[in-house]
Amino acid sequence: MWRRALVAVGAMALLIAASSSASTRFKTRDGLPIDDIRVQGNREIGTHEVLAALDLGPDDFENAVKTMRGVLPYFSVVDWRVSVEGGSRIATVRVIEGVHGSGPFGTHGHASPTFALNRVSGFDFGVRAEVWKHPNLRTPPRGRLFVGISRALSGGFTSAEGGAWVSAGWFRDHGLRIGGRGYRGIAVFDALAQPEDSEQFVMALLYNGELRDYYLRTGAEASVRWANEHESRVLELALVDEQHDSLSAELDWSLFAPRGTARTNPAATEGDLRSIVVRIRSQSSDSRYAIDAEAEHAPDSGSAYFAFTRARAQTTARWQAGRYGVRARLLVGTTDGEPPIQRRFWIGGPASVRGYDIGEFVGRHVMLANVEVLRGPFVVYVDVGQTADIASDLGDETPPAGVGVGFRLGDGFRINLSQALDNRSPEAHIRWARMF
Repeated sequence: MWRRALVAVGAMALLIAASSSASTRFKTRDGLPIDDIRVQGNREIGTHEVLAALDLGPDDFENAVKTMRGVLPYFSVVDWRVSVEGGSRIATVRVIEGVHGSGPFGTHGHASPTFALNRVSGFDFGVRAEVWKHPNLRTPPRGRLFVGISRALSGGFTSAEGGAWVSAGWFRDHGLRIGGRGYRGIAVFDALAQPEDSEQFVMALLYNGELRDYYLRTGAEASVRWANEHESRVLELALVDEQHDSLSAELDWSLFAPRGTARTNPAATEGDLRSIVVRIRSQSSDSRYAIDAEAEHAPDSGSAYFAFTRARAQTTARWQAGRYGVRARLLVGTTDGEPPIQRRFWIGGPASVRGYDIGEFVGRHVMLANVEVLRGPFVVYVDVGQTADIASDLGDETPPAGVGVGFRLGDGFRINLSQALDNRSPEAHIRWARMF
């Protein structure tokens, strides 16, 4: 009897040991299995909570970390790496919990430098600071004050922003907050289908690359915002009052491109804008699907003011089909009235319809579709897009389209070779961030 009991205990121990060393379901960017997960830096948030939040995400560990950040919005910094120890792949997640240094009256805050580089401001250096108060890490802040200021070295102007939001009592219980801000600074023509600031900085610094056009925006905004617990659903209503002015290109310099290669910056339609804006953002818990939509109505308030109604919606999706990854984007937009040029839709170039010139197609209405198929470091893609000033003209002619292949390192740096489906030559370009 004792011998049988010892055999049973030994078998159970072997099963436990085997299960403890078994691989997790997560995989690296290259599709390799991850055997174990470690969490470092957490104090108030338990390791079991982090692991449980990761388990809500997809098998792709990078996106599982994004899901975890949405479920546990208590970290100011989250990074991760995979190392090999004793033949096992170990994913180490390092976190810094989000309460920064305490100030007077129990407040918390932080300040960080800002920098930008583009052809209208040149190098732009500044600082942004935020102050907030909450009793502990798990209790969301009841409000926040923020201020930022920067100086454009070539453009010779100062940008500034300041504001606050508050969410307390009944508002906090129902996921609502009210806020306002004032601002003066550079804005981007039709920014949705354009690169982000970090990528723009790298392209401008290295080879005078510029995929965006700019105007000066000065004004104020008051808003009411609702979000669910994890901010995967956001609805915002804003009142906007601002003035738009043109900016000219001031900088024609980069490390590896000769002078004279910078594009001119087109003139903006100058005037005043008073509008009501509704913004909607929604994404799935695993970050595979997202919707970003906005509607803006600027009533006729006199000859000095713009008068138009504009709506656009973008849907992005990403999924895995065996060894292949698929990414897709669909963007549609329409406008009624006479929008300023900076509120029209701009497509063409490496950020939208690859193989065509930057901003080659401009109109009051837009349709844009992108599909990419990835396997390892290789990418093939198809882009189709069209703009028109009359909605019924969309689809009347064959829309501009391009195809291409790319080579990527990680999820950011890419070299693309694009061919527009007309008689022009192929175009090679470098991207420093994912397009969508």
